[in-house]
Amino acid sequence: MDSLARSARLFFSDDLSQGQRTVDITGVEFSHLRVLRPKAGDTVALTDGQGNMALGRINAVGKEHAAVDIIEKETIPPPQVHTALAFAPTKRDKWEWLVEKATENGVLSFIPLLTRRNIEFARDFERKRERFERIVRGAVKQSKRAWLPKIHAPVSLNKEIDFFEKFDTIALMHPHGQPLDALAFHGRKEIVIAVGPEGGWDDSEITAFRKHDALMFHLGPYILKTETAALKAAILIQYLSGGG
Repeated sequence: MDSLARSARLFFSDDLSQGQRTVDITGVEFSHLRVLRPKAGDTVALTDGQGNMALGRINAVGKEHAAVDIIEKETIPPPQVHTALAFAPTKRDKWEWLVEKATENGVLSFIPLLTRRNIEFARDFERKRERFERIVRGAVKQSKRAWLPKIHAPVSLNKEIDFFEKFDTIALMHPHGQPLDALAFHGRKEIVIAVGPEGGWDDSEITAFRKHDALMFHLGPYILKTETAALKAAILIQYLSGGG
């Protein structure tokens, strides 16, 4: 089904998991479809963001919806490696770019962090959450993926460090860490990559992560922008874990 989805524009539909042979494209998704001047007989791809994908043919276009007959449907299993990106947002536009590109590259969840150096920026992230969710949906459609990443509420490292116990691996970006290829990621299934704010982690935050057996790593001698480093780390760790 992946190759079929690539042959048509992808839209979200919540009805795929319910077994109907005809589903409707409505709301915001219909607004996006209408820009393309759709007509009966056009082919579209559909996903519910929960692993269900379909190829369909439009049979009618109304003022507020399009009816689509399902041609073929497939359930795609979750990725073998769940990669999450925990980051300390600062300026919004930088993190919009990161969320978009990380979604296109297979990151499955995003965890904004409240650290000692970014509290005000992180609160702004929560206020703009709906915009970030729209960016994620657009990136899923662009990359033709079957699984919609989750954006978590901000997590305070000072109060909620136990949140990370659900992961079998915490990869902590730090300039004094080890090179990525010196660490063992293959076979890990639930990996969270933690990227600090501009100015770096506070010592107490590093200590808290290390109490949870975090693997500290760096990306080499070059100075990268924080959001660039986060995306690079996500791509490389997915590759090293066998999930890329």
